[in-house]
Amino acid sequence: MIIRGNTAQEIQDSIRILIKDGQLAEGDFLPSVRDLAEQLKLNRNTVAAAYKNLVNMGVIISKGRLGSQIKSHQATRLLEGYQPLSQGVIDLAHGNPKRSLLASLEHINLTQFHCAVYGEDIYHSGLLKIADENIFCDISAEFAIEFTHGAVDAIERILSVHLIATDTIAIEQPGFISSICALEQQQYKMQPFTVTSDGFDLNELQHALDMHAQAVIITPRAQNPTGYSLDQHHADKIKALLSNYPHVLVIIDDHFSLLSQAEYQHVIPESTRHWAVIRSVSKYLAPDFRFAFVSSDQHTASKLRQKLNAGSTWVSHILQEIIYQLLEKEQFDKQLSQTKSYYQEQNQKMVQYLQKLNIPCAQQYDGLNIWLALPHADKISKLLAQHGFLVRSGQDFQVNQNISGIRISTAEMTEAQMQDLAKQLRQIYQVILHI
Repeated sequence: MIIRGNTAQEIQDSIRILIKDGQLAEGDFLPSVRDLAEQLKLNRNTVAAAYKNLVNMGVIISKGRLGSQIKSHQATRLLEGYQPLSQGVIDLAHGNPKRSLLASLEHINLTQFHCAVYGEDIYHSGLLKIADENIFCDISAEFAIEFTHGAVDAIERILSVHLIATDTIAIEQPGFISSICALEQQQYKMQPFTVTSDGFDLNELQHALDMHAQAVIITPRAQNPTGYSLDQHHADKIKALLSNYPHVLVIIDDHFSLLSQAEYQHVIPESTRHWAVIRSVSKYLAPDFRFAFVSSDQHTASKLRQKLNAGSTWVSHILQEIIYQLLEKEQFDKQLSQTKSYYQEQNQKMVQYLQKLNIPCAQQYDGLNIWLALPHADKISKLLAQHGFLVRSGQDFQVNQNISGIRISTAEMTEAQMQDLAKQLRQIYQVILHI
């Protein structure tokens, strides 16, 4: 294993390549700054700068006198989904939609369906029409439509056709766990910008772009983990900022789309050369479908089509037919409206209980989760677990700095659980802050 480079950038790129190739494994220690500087015949500050950048990107962690160690992401960031629970513990960390509101396959009819073979059209014509007329009816720009195996698959494929592994991507912080993990696995560099209830930190986004970010990933509404949505004022500011960087790939992950209570804000400027808006069916049909609609510029669509060609990894025609029948079902719009109202009411109820006990929270949330930006969040989450509530702490959603906050999944909560959680939070909050 040989680390090479004459600059901080070259050194960190060399280390990332060694990690990607398996020559450096999770838990391995790097040479000390002094030893590597002597080996490369460079100033120690150059090596120190490379190590600092890798720490900021979450690739390595500093162990003080012990040295710098390749970070183990498996040990520090749990993926989404139900976790094994102790008896009596209520899972508010899963991030899942309410199971009883997901699609039923009871009336799906495949008796007249013929499975496709190699070389046939990979698109369901009915789904293309639905995507054009309904799914993306709020996008005025000219676009082409593709299908992918879910939102994260779309993000990975789009990035792979435009970027290389050493490129920098501007990403939200706190951010979506699955997207962060996917970028880590692909060895992209991540430059975060902070998400708050007031919108994105535009100075940090500007900095990311000035640091030569080649792509930016934005969740305009029901952002996971925060539940925050952009209003038109902040969306216009982002759009104006991005207009100065037409070469930057803009990816919109609009995961809650049809269920969102917030109006979609299109932040992609007309000058942007390559872009994509991704809308999966996970939240209103089911995560298990692993299906997403993608609208994008023609060049990006063409590249995606090559990656999903009929000879390799097209989206199953059977799956497309099932989704088509579900979306065309007579009761779909009514069920969608009821589901949308349910999630809104769940979040509103939780906010009311929190406000009643003076627990700091946003005025409004959208999606399946609410975010409480509380100090000492890790300690609060541990104490909540002791009192029977499992929540997500901020460390799972961080990119390169500690995030103090907790995410609570409200989809399956009863009002009794909301009341109890708010009371437990208040007691813990008072003790920690000595109120």
